[in-house]
Amino acid sequence: MKDISKKINSFHIDAFSLETVNNMHQQLLQKQDKLLHSANEIHRLIEQQLINNNGFAVQELKQKFKKVKIDYEDNEDEIKKVINLKQKKI
Repeated sequence: MKDISKKINSFHIDAFSLETVNNMHQQLLQKQDKLLHSANEIHRLIEQQLINNNGFAVQELKQKFKKVKIDYEDNEDEIKKVINLKQKKI
């Protein structure tokens, strides 16, 4: 197990080819779009639940939004890292 762990940990993002980094960038952008879509959908659902006077559902949706927001911010950080790496490789 130690050998496998050591081998896996030896794969560094800096060693990835430009093509791999470009693919990562595209995947991260797609993920960002999905997260933004999720956030908009949660907002729509919250407004709907407010109309229905369903405060409990609003609270649950706010918790769901909190998770989406954290994922969005983490993904944004990854996008910045990949952009910096792309600039180094060009």
